Amino acid sequence: MSNFTTLSWLRELRDRNAEEEKGMSINERLEKHRREARTLVHEFLEKHPNAVTNAEPQRNAMVAEKHTPYGEK
Repeated sequence: MSNFTTLSWLRELRDRNAEEEKGMSINERLEKHRREARTLVHEFLEKHPNAVTNAEPQRNAMVAEKHTPYGEK
Protein backbone atom coordinates (compact mmCIF):
# COMPACT_ATOMS: atom_id res chain seq x y z
CA MET A 1 0.00 0.00 0.00
CA SER A 2 1.29 3.44 -0.91
CA ASN A 3 1.74 6.29 1.55
CA PHE A 4 1.33 8.81 -1.24
CA THR A 5 -1.44 11.26 -0.40
CA THR A 6 -2.84 13.12 -3.38
CA LEU A 7 -4.38 16.02 -1.51
CA SER A 8 -1.18 17.04 0.27
CA TRP A 9 0.80 16.68 -2.98
CA LEU A 10 -1.76 18.76 -4.85
CA ARG A 11 -1.78 21.43 -2.13
CA GLU A 12 2.04 21.68 -2.26
CA LEU A 13 1.93 22.00 -6.05
CA ARG A 14 -0.73 24.72 -5.91
CA ASP A 15 1.12 26.62 -3.18
CA ARG A 16 4.38 26.51 -5.14
CA ASN A 17 2.61 27.67 -8.31
CA ALA A 18 0.89 30.52 -6.45
CA GLU A 19 4.24 31.64 -5.03
CA GLU A 20 5.86 31.59 -8.49
CA GLU A 21 3.01 33.63 -9.99
CA LYS A 22 2.63 36.09 -7.14
CA GLY A 23 2.44 39.64 -8.51
CA MET A 24 2.14 38.55 -12.16
CA SER A 25 -0.52 40.00 -14.41
CA ILE A 26 -2.93 37.72 -16.26
CA ASN A 27 -0.99 38.22 -19.50
CA GLU A 28 2.29 37.36 -17.76
CA ARG A 29 0.71 34.19 -16.35
CA LEU A 30 -0.65 33.20 -19.77
CA GLU A 31 2.77 33.73 -21.36
CA LYS A 32 4.44 31.67 -18.60
CA HIS A 33 2.01 28.78 -19.09
CA ARG A 34 2.37 28.90 -22.87
CA ARG A 35 6.17 28.97 -22.59
CA GLU A 36 6.15 25.99 -20.21
CA ALA A 37 3.73 24.03 -22.41
CA ARG A 38 5.43 24.80 -25.75
CA THR A 39 7.67 21.70 -25.72
CA LEU A 40 4.79 19.41 -24.79
CA VAL A 41 2.59 20.88 -27.53
CA HIS A 42 5.33 20.39 -30.14
CA GLU A 43 5.84 16.78 -29.04
CA PHE A 44 2.10 16.16 -29.22
CA LEU A 45 1.80 17.71 -32.69
CA GLU A 46 4.70 15.63 -34.00
CA LYS A 47 2.83 12.48 -32.96
CA HIS A 48 -0.61 13.78 -34.01
CA PRO A 49 -0.14 16.04 -37.06
CA ASN A 50 -3.86 16.02 -37.92
CA ALA A 51 -4.76 17.57 -34.58
CA VAL A 52 -3.99 21.05 -35.94
CA THR A 53 -6.70 20.84 -38.58
CA ASN A 54 -9.29 19.99 -35.91
CA ALA A 55 -8.17 22.56 -33.34
CA GLU A 56 -10.22 25.60 -32.48
CA PRO A 57 -8.59 29.01 -32.76
CA GLN A 58 -7.00 30.25 -29.53
CA ARG A 59 -9.33 32.34 -27.39
CA ASN A 60 -8.76 33.94 -24.02
CA ALA A 61 -11.66 33.44 -21.62
CA MET A 62 -14.53 34.06 -24.00
CA VAL A 63 -18.11 33.48 -22.93
CA ALA A 64 -19.85 30.75 -24.92
CA GLU A 65 -23.25 32.42 -25.06
CA LYS A 66 -24.12 35.05 -27.61
CA HIS A 67 -26.60 37.65 -26.53
CA THR A 68 -28.19 40.84 -27.73
CA PRO A 69 -26.24 43.90 -26.57
CA TYR A 70 -27.87 45.83 -23.75
CA GLY A 71 -30.40 48.37 -24.95
CA GLU A 72 -31.27 46.49 -28.16
CA LYS A 73 -34.32 44.32 -28.68
